[in-house]
Amino acid sequence: MKTLIPLLAVILLSGCTDLLEEDLDGVGVVLLTPQDGDTITSNVVTFKWETVPFATEYLFQVVKPDFNAPQLYLADSTVDSSTLIYPLPPGTYSWRVRGQNGSSHTSFYQRTVVVEAASTLSDL
Repeated sequence: MKTLIPLLAVILLSGCTDLLEEDLDGVGVVLLTPQDGDTITSNVVTFKWETVPFATEYLFQVVKPDFNAPQLYLADSTVDSSTLIYPLPPGTYSWRVRGQNGSSHTSFYQRTVVVEAASTLSDL
C-alpha cells in the first residue's frame, strides 16, 4: 500500500500538464516578413513572426493561391521556431501561422506573398 500511494500521485500529477499550460485563446501572432502583398524575386522565402509567450510550437501553412479556394497545399507543418526558410516556385501564395501548446492555440494570422522568377543569378 505504501508504494501504491506515490505511484497514484505520479499518475495523477502527470495528467495535469493540460491544466498548467497557459490558454492561448485571444492571443495574437505578429507576422514580420514577408509583408502582406510583398513580391519576392528569389525562390527561397524567409518567413518570420514574433514568438508567442507560452506557445510551444507553431502551425505553419502555405497554399496556392489562397485559403478560400486552395488548389495546392505546399506546407502544413508544425515548427518550434519563429523563423522558417521555405523554397517556393514563382506564383501567388497565402501563408498563415498560429501558435499552439498542448491544450490551446491562437487564431491563424495570414498574409499573401508573390514569388517572381529571379532576373539574374545575383537575385538568387
